[in-house]
Amino acid sequence: MTAEGVNLQLIRGMSDQIVRMLETSKYNIESILNELPGIVTIIRLDGTIFKGNQSLSEIFEQDLENLIYLNFLSIFSKESQNAFKQELSIIANNQNKPDRSESLNSEFELEIDHINPEHGIPTCFLWNVRAYEKRLPSGELLFLVLGKDVTALRKHALKLEELISERTAKLQIKTNDINAMLHNMNQGIFTITKDLTIHSEYSRFLADIFKHNDISGRNVMNFLFSDTKKGVDRLNKIRCILEACLGEDDLTFMFNQSDLPTEIINYIQGEPRVLQLAWNPIYDKQDNLDKILVNVRDITEFRKLQEASQEKEKALGIIHGILAVSMKNFELFIKNSRHMLDENDEIINGPEEIDHAAVELLFRNMHTIKGNARIFGYQGVADSAHTAEELYSKLSAQDNPEINRQLLKKDLENVISEISFCEKVCDEQLKSVFKDTTDDLKEKIKSILIEFQDDEHINEHLLVQRIQNTITAENCSEIVDIIESITNHSNEIAQRLNKEPPQIHLPKTNYSLPNELKDTLQNALVHCLNNALDHGIEEASIRTKKGKDVKGNIEFSLRESKDYIELTIEDDGKGIDLNEMKKKLNQIPGQTTDITEEDLIEHIFDSGFSTAQVVTETSGRGIGLNAVHVSLKEYNGDIKVQAIGKENSDGFLPIRFVIYLPKVIKQDEEFKLAANQ
Repeated sequence: MTAEGVNLQLIRGMSDQIVRMLETSKYNIESILNELPGIVTIIRLDGTIFKGNQSLSEIFEQDLENLIYLNFLSIFSKESQNAFKQELSIIANNQNKPDRSESLNSEFELEIDHINPEHGIPTCFLWNVRAYEKRLPSGELLFLVLGKDVTALRKHALKLEELISERTAKLQIKTNDINAMLHNMNQGIFTITKDLTIHSEYSRFLADIFKHNDISGRNVMNFLFSDTKKGVDRLNKIRCILEACLGEDDLTFMFNQSDLPTEIINYIQGEPRVLQLAWNPIYDKQDNLDKILVNVRDITEFRKLQEASQEKEKALGIIHGILAVSMKNFELFIKNSRHMLDENDEIINGPEEIDHAAVELLFRNMHTIKGNARIFGYQGVADSAHTAEELYSKLSAQDNPEINRQLLKKDLENVISEISFCEKVCDEQLKSVFKDTTDDLKEKIKSILIEFQDDEHINEHLLVQRIQNTITAENCSEIVDIIESITNHSNEIAQRLNKEPPQIHLPKTNYSLPNELKDTLQNALVHCLNNALDHGIEEASIRTKKGKDVKGNIEFSLRESKDYIELTIEDDGKGIDLNEMKKKLNQIPGQTTDITEEDLIEHIFDSGFSTAQVVTETSGRGIGLNAVHVSLKEYNGDIKVQAIGKENSDGFLPIRFVIYLPKVIKQDEEFKLAANQ
C-alpha cells in the first residue's frame, strides 16, 4: 500500500472516531468541536452553518460566534459548491427512504477556493459528510461535515508521476553523460571484477595513458604493476587485499582501502610516468562489494610543476631570510656551516672508528646548523639537519653504536645539498644586488687617503688610526645588533611552541665583537632563546594563574670585566626543575646528587643531559647548551648558569645564563672592545 493510501485510511479512522464522540456527547459539543483537528461543522441542506469549530473560523477569518451567519458552501468555487450540494442531496434522499439501504454518509476530496501558501496549489480537504442524528425542532435534517487538510498529499500525488517521469529522463541523461564521459574524459577508468580481471567497459583515455589497447580481460595486477618497481611483498599484499574485499561487505573494504596505493611510478615504454590511483567500491543489492572502480590519472606534468613551484617557494624563503639578516650574516652562516659539515664529513668518511665522542661531535655540529637555519628561515637546511640529527640521537643512546656509514653519508649529503641550494639562490638572485664587502672596504680606505692627500701637514698617527678604525669596524659587529638579529625571530619560535610572543629587553650598553666570534655568539643566543621559550617561560594560562603577564620577559644585559664582556640572559619563567635534574643524574652511572646546588645546575651543560619530558624539533636532546659550552671554550670564552633566587615549593629554581666573551681570543692577539654607553 502507498504512503498516501495509509494516510487516507488513518483519516477515515479518525472521522469515525469523531462521529462516535459527538453522538455520545450530550452537553459539550462546542468544546469537542474546537478540540478536534481539521474542520468539523454541522450544516443545513442549503449550507447554512449550525455549529462550527475553530479551524472553520480560521478558514473564514471570522469569530466563532459569527459562523452561524455564514454559508459553509461559500468556501468553494461555484463548480465545487454544486458538487458538494449534490453529495448533501444524495445523503438526504437516502435518509428519507424507508429501508435506508443506501449509504447515509459520503467521502470525497474537494478543493476550497483558497491557495495554500506553503504548497502553492488550492487547499484540498478529504470530506466526510453524513446525516447528523439530531434534527432541528422543525424536523429539518442536519449534516455533520468533517474535513481533513490533505493538500500535502495532493501535492505529493500530483508530483509523484511528474517526479518519476523526470527521474527517468534524468537517469537516461546521466547514462548518456556517463557513456560520453567514459569515452571523452582525460582520465583512465576501469572496473575490477571478482576474479581480478578488468571489465570490458573502460574509458578510451585509459589506452592513451598506457599506450596500448590490451586491457579488457587482463589481470589487474599485471596491467597496473608489471612495469613498476614495487617489491614482491608489496604486490602480494595488494593482491590479497583485492581478493579479500571483493564479494565481502563494506567494512572489509573500508578497513583495507588505505593500504591500496594512491600513487605509483609506472615505466610506460621505458618512460617514468606518475599515475594517481583512486579505488572506489561498487556494491550489489546485498551490500557486498561487487566490483572496484579504479580511476587513473597521469599527473607527471603536474608533479613537475609542483616541484618547480615548491623550489621557487623555498628559494623565496631563503631570499627573505638573507634580506632579514644581511648578506654578511648569511655568508657567515654558510662559512661556519661548511666548516662543521667538513668536520662531520671527515668523521663519516675517515678511516677512524666512529665512537661515542665522534657521534657527539656529529650531533653537536648538526644541532647547531639546524638551530641557526631555523632561526634564519632556511627551512630546507633545518629539515634535512633534523633528519640527520634523529639518526645521531639513536646512535648516542646505544652502548655499542651500530654504524651504517652509507646512511650517515646520505643524510650528510642531503644537508650539504640544501646548503648548496642556499648558496645557489644567493648567487643567482642577490649577489648582483649587494656590493662586495671587500670592494666596499677598499672604497672606504681610498676615500680616507683622498681626504688626507692634499694636507701639507699630514698627521700620520691620525691617518693610521682612521684606517685602523675602518678595518676594525668592517671586521666587527655590535653585540646588540647580533642579539636583535636572533630575537627578531622569537615570535616565530613562540608560535611554534603555542606560546605568546615574549617581550625582549635589549642591553642599554653596547660593545663591538670580532666577526670571528660572531657565529659562536649567534649559536649561543639561538640555544638560550630556545631554552627560555621552550623550558622556562610558561604557557599563557599557567602564567595567568601565577599572576604573571601572559607574555614572558627575556632580558639581556652587558657589562665589561677585566678579561671578558659578560652577556647575561634572564627570563621570568619557572626556572629549572631540580627534582628532574636529580632524577636524570641518578640514572647516569658514577654520578651523585649529593652535591651543592651550584654544581648540580652546572650539569645542564653535559652532553645528552636534558630535563625535558618530550623531545621536540627545537630542544630536549641535551645537545644545544653543550654545543654552546664547547664552542665558547674553543675561543677562551665560557657560559655559566647562575641561580637568581630560592627553590620554590614545586622544586623549580629561577636561573640566568651568563656568556663570557673573551677580550683575547688567541694568544698574542687582543681585541679591545669599546663600550658605547
